[in-house]
Amino acid sequence: MLHLPKHPYLFAWLCWLVLSCLLVLGCLPKIRDAFKRSGVRELLASRSVEQVASDHRQVTVFFLDSSLKEVGFQQWQKRLGGDQYHDTLENLLAGPDLASIRKGAASFIAPDTELIGCTLSSRTLFVDLSRQFLGSPDLGKAVEQIETTMRAFDAVDRVQILVDGQPLSELRQK
Repeated sequence: MLHLPKHPYLFAWLCWLVLSCLLVLGCLPKIRDAFKRSGVRELLASRSVEQVASDHRQVTVFFLDSSLKEVGFQQWQKRLGGDQYHDTLENLLAGPDLASIRKGAASFIAPDTELIGCTLSSRTLFVDLSRQFLGSPDLGKAVEQIETTMRAFDAVDRVQILVDGQPLSELRQK
């Protein structure tokens, strides 16, 4: 005669536990390999507590690489109370961060340039910069950086750059 255990649920739970352990041990090499290939560990290691905080946002800015091609770089920017356009411009004017520099990023925008303001109207983004912008090493490339970065937003079709409230195109003609 077959004797059934006095605690059938305990027996079922132990069977489930043994089978689960065998399954995990059997699949562990594949799981470990998939985790390594995903790059999750490196991503988590590259983020600091400050970057993950809710008072920061990730922005995409365009800098020039060693071949003078515009390349998009993702950087973290502290939220300054403005909108995404304002935060992105502030990040662009601050220049590339260390991670972007290691990837070859360079900026042609004068480092002491300040953002006076930016306004989106009828799909045109008006960007008002301080007079220091005119001292950029290559003004054409500096303008391209700003235009490319801001046109990456779906709501922006055109960028109008102002310097101390005057259109840059007028200042270039003088």
